[in-house]
Amino acid sequence: MVRGVELFFSLFNNLAIFIALVTVYGYLLRNFKESARFRRKISMGISFGLFAIGCMFAKIPVFEGVIVDQRNAIIALSAVFGGPVSAVVSAFLVGAFRIHLGGGGALAGVIGVSLAALSGIVLNRFPGSFSSVRKAFTSSLFATLIILPGFLFVKDFHTGWTLMKAMALPYGLAIFAGIMLVGLLLNREKNELAFEVALQENQERLQKEIVRRKAVEDELRRSRERLGMALSGANEGIWDWYIQKDTVFFDDRFYTMAGYEPNEFPETFGEFAKRIHAEDIERTKSAIDRYLAGELKAYKVEFRFLRKDGTYMWIQAKGKIVSRDVEGTPLRFVGLHADITERKRMAEALENRILALTQPLGDVSDIAFEDLFNLTDIQQLQDLYAKAFGVAAIITHPDGTPITQPSNFTDLCEKIIRNTKKGCEKCKYSDSMIGRHNPDGPNIMACLSAGLWNAGTAISVGGRHIANWLIGQVRNDALDQNKIIAYAHEIGANENDFRAAYLQVPIMPEAQFENAANVLFAVTRQLSFMAYQNVQQARFIYQHKQDEEELCKLRNYLSNIINSMPSMIVAVDNEGRVTQWNHQTEQVTGLNFKDAQAQPLAKVFPRLANEMNSILMSIRERRVIKSPKVSRKVAHEICYEDITIFPLVANGVEGAVIRVDNVTERVRMEEMMIQSEKMLSVGGLAAGMAHEINNPLAGMMQTAQVMAQRLKAGANIPANLKAAEAAGITMESIERFMEERGIQRMIEAITASGQRVSQIVNNMLSFARKEDAAVSAHHLDKILDKTIELAATDYDLKKDYDFKKIEIIREYDDNLPAVFCQASKIQQVILNILSNGAQAMQGAGTPEPKFIVRTYVDPVRDMACMEIEDNGPGMKEEILKHIFDPFFTTKPVGVGTGLGLSVSYFIITENHKGEMTVESSPGTSAKFVIRLPLSMGRP
Repeated sequence: MVRGVELFFSLFNNLAIFIALVTVYGYLLRNFKESARFRRKISMGISFGLFAIGCMFAKIPVFEGVIVDQRNAIIALSAVFGGPVSAVVSAFLVGAFRIHLGGGGALAGVIGVSLAALSGIVLNRFPGSFSSVRKAFTSSLFATLIILPGFLFVKDFHTGWTLMKAMALPYGLAIFAGIMLVGLLLNREKNELAFEVALQENQERLQKEIVRRKAVEDELRRSRERLGMALSGANEGIWDWYIQKDTVFFDDRFYTMAGYEPNEFPETFGEFAKRIHAEDIERTKSAIDRYLAGELKAYKVEFRFLRKDGTYMWIQAKGKIVSRDVEGTPLRFVGLHADITERKRMAEALENRILALTQPLGDVSDIAFEDLFNLTDIQQLQDLYAKAFGVAAIITHPDGTPITQPSNFTDLCEKIIRNTKKGCEKCKYSDSMIGRHNPDGPNIMACLSAGLWNAGTAISVGGRHIANWLIGQVRNDALDQNKIIAYAHEIGANENDFRAAYLQVPIMPEAQFENAANVLFAVTRQLSFMAYQNVQQARFIYQHKQDEEELCKLRNYLSNIINSMPSMIVAVDNEGRVTQWNHQTEQVTGLNFKDAQAQPLAKVFPRLANEMNSILMSIRERRVIKSPKVSRKVAHEICYEDITIFPLVANGVEGAVIRVDNVTERVRMEEMMIQSEKMLSVGGLAAGMAHEINNPLAGMMQTAQVMAQRLKAGANIPANLKAAEAAGITMESIERFMEERGIQRMIEAITASGQRVSQIVNNMLSFARKEDAAVSAHHLDKILDKTIELAATDYDLKKDYDFKKIEIIREYDDNLPAVFCQASKIQQVILNILSNGAQAMQGAGTPEPKFIVRTYVDPVRDMACMEIEDNGPGMKEEILKHIFDPFFTTKPVGVGTGLGLSVSYFIITENHKGEMTVESSPGTSAKFVIRLPLSMGRP
């Protein structure tokens, strides 16, 4: 019978089965899609069951008629990764085979299989049970504890109990290790599949996008020189506020639309706020603070902003929080500033027109609400409205002083809050704020007194605010009951009465209350119109000649704006014929407006022929259609343009305006930022994996060392001698056995391999570790050696280029002093050069590839130098000219981004104030030379 350590190691003779099991699991995941999920689970159950049966052929006897193996570990994993269906199928197969084998332990074997399936089904209910070493440890321990009681069913209870105690350590530890290790491998296989699926989907989307853009590539040319003009001609500016640093990025459009030069004033919120009109600053800051505090669902505010010429322009600001810290505090606030000056001017003109058509012959400045309406009729209308919608209602003067009697007021507001001096004053202030003029709709917000939901809208005449109509005194689930009840103490009201009255406040859903507020807004707008009619007896008639003169000035003004814009502006009618054509378009096409007028757009401007469907759709659906980042090839470079189509409907004549802006530099910057984020994510992933590997690695090495110590005869450990004596053997016999079987060598191999893995992990952590902007002293030869070791373990290099077969010749200067630098950044540069060189040598079929790495001092320039030279195919002169240009690559589509060497060049020249050059010619080697100043970072 096999027991103890021998049993533990015997149970791991099935290692090949485990490896094959992981492979088959990956195959099933890849070949059975989501649509065939049930068939995949059945197949998994059959596969896991067959592998478990394969384990049983080992037939390791531990008692009369009782054999043990790793079948229960496989059954448990079948349930964890295949679900209940897989568990039932695999358990049935294994149980039937165990009954077929017979023996006194058949019943216990079947029960053990059932317990293993049960433990796996339970773990299957908790996704991610093997997503980390800690969770895998807990899950494996749980499954082992469920499986072990199966020994209790061997013969009688006493026999089963004795056997279970004997098997608990060796068998339990082996089962635990098998479940944990294979579970981690299966989970890794599952995660890799998910990553592959996501990567494949992204690649398919990318290929579709490439195909779509190539279709218009030949039609898009001659736009790169208009980049600066395109940015300055737009009417929207982008801002990006890093709140904690108090730095705000403004794009060039933001400055130029207000007449400033780009970056003319410092990029801080304080500098921006100084240019907001004094009457608008508090309202603007309040909107920002309330949005950042979570009181507003969206940030949208309009204010006047100081132009460089001293005049004010109207700006509409919209924004969104895009980043928060772990506590939810906003970190980054991004948005747009749109120039709405013309819209405001037109709105004011419309208001003046209404006023002109309805203005009484006398002055309206002293007219009050009571002068315009019969208060009895208004009171009746107010009462009916309050009853119909189930809300409280009242009409007040703009300062909150009541005009009408309250309708449907709650006891909380009428009998408690407004009966206190402080409560009445706060209610009056709240009514004045909620009823303020808002031309876009009702003001819906929490009462500034007790905090109940209220809404209000203004009634005006001749542009003068004369009254507020307020509704509300309702509550919903979003209100903080405790905070509202605490208000009783603040105003000096009885808390018990306050609480009882609060509970009687009606509950109304937010959507229902919003509907009531919108109806109120419509009613007050009609009342405002009636107010004009009530006071109007005579109307002013604008002189037709003045209108024509104003219209002519406006036409000339708009024409000058259109022709001054650096963007290409083209207007067409609903049949796609040109009706407007600015100077920039004339320069690009070579046709003046007279020649292009009334001609089909596709004929006179072929580059926009592919946009005709979008133009007709924009006219038909009356919506703006944008085609961002449309690519086209100019010479050897790809440029990008934003094409925006605006529908027009004027005097019954339909058409559209097409604006074309060059956004090449913006697109390149975005792609560079995306690539940088990817590199950060990969570094974080590598660091996380390295930390996760370190924990089990330390346990493995420590266990190997303890085993080696305990199995030595000369150790004279009392516990060893006592155990050997109880087993009827001597430690010397054990040691001789270990030597003859080579077990000591195996343990030493485990320790050596563990140390090797530990060294690799430390290199990964060193490379992936994030650093701040500060530099520290490093020896370049050590950085080179670490990077070469890291390159030898890099998956892509090892798979595609077999980096370990590349000969490395080191020519280091032993007298080279330490250099102040960011080690991880330098590693990134070196690794990129090694990767490119390995790929070039592999692609050219270099017979004996090698790298020569050198370090030396340039005493004349006081610089430390590194050289990395290969014996590959070299580079042509035209490639050398662009080798450090962003997005320049000679690799096939999908293989390279063209950012590696440009980022490396930036790291050396900008971050470290050094130099980076390359020397090469076709058919010879390529040598990269990096020079770093020895004086950098010295105190």
